[in-house]
Amino acid sequence: MNKLYKELITSNIEKALKDFKASGNYHHSVLKGRAREIFITNLLKPFLQPEIGICTGVVIDSLNNHSKQIDIIIYNKAVVPSFLLNENEGVIPIEAVLATIEVKSVLKVNKNDDKKDTLKQGIANARSIKVLQEMGISKIRQNSALCCLVALESEIAKGQEFDRLKKYVKEFNETEEYVKVPVSDFLIIGNSFHQCVDAKDRKDEEPVFESIMAVPKQNNEIVEFIISLMNTCNLFSKQRDYLNVPLECYLR
Repeated sequence: MNKLYKELITSNIEKALKDFKASGNYHHSVLKGRAREIFITNLLKPFLQPEIGICTGVVIDSLNNHSKQIDIIIYNKAVVPSFLLNENEGVIPIEAVLATIEVKSVLKVNKNDDKKDTLKQGIANARSIKVLQEMGISKIRQNSALCCLVALESEIAKGQEFDRLKKYVKEFNETEEYVKVPVSDFLIIGNSFHQCVDAKDRKDEEPVFESIMAVPKQNNEIVEFIISLMNTCNLFSKQRDYLNVPLECYLR
């Protein structure tokens, strides 16, 4: 990577981490909104192409299905109209979605209360995106949006977060619609970054993930996440330009 470009990313990461730390005294609900704002301002907007939009909101498909409320939606503005409610919140057709990010202030599990289990919540929200159906050239198909989960901190024993994620994914698939890789990118700041590099075609084959462990004071795991997300979104945006999904698909 170009040295100047890497320094720019590193500088933005350091500012974001400083802002995250400064906002740590906020009430949980305020912290969540502030964390999302910091993440968008410092770690997303500076590195994405101008035709790519960012908002929070809900994703829909042409079959009247919709996702859960999503923290961050990254979308191609040109594919289909985005029914934005205001500048920052919208209802986005799945064909326009490039990636989604769930931002958790603290990653934790709770056997007795799913509402307090932030890891399970993050997976459930990602699943609600992956089950939506995308209009292709001649048919409806499962969408290819990249779903990410980011945690600022973790209360799970270090090194066990990814194993817990895989365990929850398996449990969801045993009782609900099968989604092989609901979370493709899993970042725990200051800890690790796990990325799916091969989803495998057969249902009985395990997807392949690569893991990068954080090196103290280097923020290497965040740099790799941002680079991967940026490249994927820019690539998906170009690939989706051909779709040109008619608005009437959503108005019938």
